[in-house]
Amino acid sequence: MVLSEAGSDFLAYCAAECGHTQATIKAYRQGLRRFREWLECQGYGDPEVREITPTLARKYMYHLDGLGLRPRSRHHLFLPLRSLYRMLVVHGAAETNPFLEVRLPKKDAAQRLLVTDAELEALFEAASRQADPLRAARDQAVMAALIFCGLRRAELLDLRIGDISLSEGTLLVRMGKGQKARRIWLCDEAKGAFSRWLERRPPCKHDYLFIVDYSRRLAVNGLKVVLDSVKAIAGYGNAPHIACHSIRHAAATRLMRNGADLSSIQHFLGHSQLQTTAIYLHTDEQQLQKIAGLASFRPQAEKKEPAPPEANGKRQAEAGRMQRRSGRGHRSG
Repeated sequence: MVLSEAGSDFLAYCAAECGHTQATIKAYRQGLRRFREWLECQGYGDPEVREITPTLARKYMYHLDGLGLRPRSRHHLFLPLRSLYRMLVVHGAAETNPFLEVRLPKKDAAQRLLVTDAELEALFEAASRQADPLRAARDQAVMAALIFCGLRRAELLDLRIGDISLSEGTLLVRMGKGQKARRIWLCDEAKGAFSRWLERRPPCKHDYLFIVDYSRRLAVNGLKVVLDSVKAIAGYGNAPHIACHSIRHAAATRLMRNGADLSSIQHFLGHSQLQTTAIYLHTDEQQLQKIAGLASFRPQAEKKEPAPPEANGKRQAEAGRMQRRSGRGHRSG
């Protein structure tokens, strides 16, 4: 079996037997194609799967390192190759997995783009400031799904009208990552935005929540246009840190800051493991300032807010009455 044929079988296996999402399969396809292109440049053509040796796999790793790719990127490019040969070994098409013989570099820290609550408030408000009321209602509902529900891009695009229950105040995410469904309770801002959009959404030949026109649903490119347009209105047109995934990170951090426990945030984001959820939580400067005193050997008690003047006056009057009573008691004794 040649490598290209094995790669096609592997992608079909990922979809039919492993249940991987289309996004995962797309990433695997790109990783396999990049390896085959490198083989062709090296003069190997389309080799038999048994001709791929640990030495050849190691040379490919050296090639990726020479391109200046981050360790995290090299991990992502090796993952589909390791998974491909894991399948080939199980099915007897290969004796060993040559990519397991290559030691991968330690992953570097992910580069997180942080979005502030002030920026998100400006985006949510800006979405409603459009000349077309239909588009304004749709775009604000899209921003609500990102900002207040923390949805992934694909989850947002797959929403159907029936997934919104305004009476219960819930949103059902049917097609989460790994084909897992979850229910999210909506805050007041989100319920208002979804309600305004459902009132204006025209009849269509499909039941997807977000539409372009009568026959077309909102897709990846359309979502990018929505976000870019809202950013421009809000004055953040040249802000690359504002993206769908960074808004999702901001939603998780806001939940933590407002007192949500880690397990609840995990369900909110649709994660299978708490370790994944922890990656999404960012500590801001305000939180660091609050805990500064806890580093002391004798942590200071939290400062109390000063009482209003009228409360101080009442306490002073009460203290005076208590003092006069004490004086009378002492004289009578």
